[in-house]
Amino acid sequence: MKIFRLSKRNGYALLMVLAIVGIAALTAASTMRRTFTVSMLNQRAKQFQDAMYAAESAVEKVYARFRYDYVTGGDAAISNNVSLYRTNYPTSAENPHWANFQFSNAQGASNQTYVGLISNRVYQVLDGNYAGLNGWRGIYRVISNARPLTDLNPVAAGVQQDIALDTIPAFQYAIFYNGQLEFTQCAPLTIRGRTHANGPICMGAASGVTLQFNGTVTTTASIVVSNLGGYSGFATPVYAGSPPSTIGVPTLQLPIGTNNSAAAVREIINLPPAGEAATSPLGQQRFYDKAGVVLLVSNLSVTLMVKDLNS
Repeated sequence: MKIFRLSKRNGYALLMVLAIVGIAALTAASTMRRTFTVSMLNQRAKQFQDAMYAAESAVEKVYARFRYDYVTGGDAAISNNVSLYRTNYPTSAENPHWANFQFSNAQGASNQTYVGLISNRVYQVLDGNYAGLNGWRGIYRVISNARPLTDLNPVAAGVQQDIALDTIPAFQYAIFYNGQLEFTQCAPLTIRGRTHANGPICMGAASGVTLQFNGTVTTTASIVVSNLGGYSGFATPVYAGSPPSTIGVPTLQLPIGTNNSAAAVREIINLPPAGEAATSPLGQQRFYDKAGVVLLVSNLSVTLMVKDLNS
């Protein structure tokens, strides 16, 4: 019969193994917990981003309608349709994806978008691309909240956008062109106000001729020291405005309807046809309807007519 005896050294080894196993288990649990936490945070961030994009889609949908109504009907069309804008949000009829979100107006009303006028129209000095010009500005605020309906963590997100509606009188420009503007073989010329073109500006001028702009030059496209007439010998334009010139600015459209062709825009300086209301989109832009005094000149007579603009 054999008797086995445990030494103190064997007991220490067992304690050492148990300690190592415990530390390994604790490390594994901590690693798993950290991995799980990071995974959940990443998932939550992704869901928040999805909700933010959904809310942004609602805001952009309202903005698209804003832009269309403003071009076709001006400020009146915007103020008359505010209640309609509040019902705009992405729907599953447009894309099944939107059925995964609940939209609200940040005030507790579901399936709505907040739209409100936060600054009444005021005639003021404008900023941004229109710095130095005066115009009527009204600011609308659009807010949408979106919350996922199918994710693990229904994280809601909100998007807010302030839309400034600027109405700039065209007479503030020394030259306003609704298309390509070209200076070809021109005589010495100094333009003492702002110049804008809804298209490229070609600065071809005869050699040695001074073409000077004392106001800022803006264009929706580019400025080219050339022309389309095949002439040679160009003079470099002189810019004295501040800032001298800006390219790629937004198109300046007159709120006279969807047709902003050169012929349509030219109507603002023509006499209104019989029966046209001064309150129509085009009538509101005609200089004839805005004038307080009209001087009619014909081959036989001169007629002075004073208009009552308050009637």
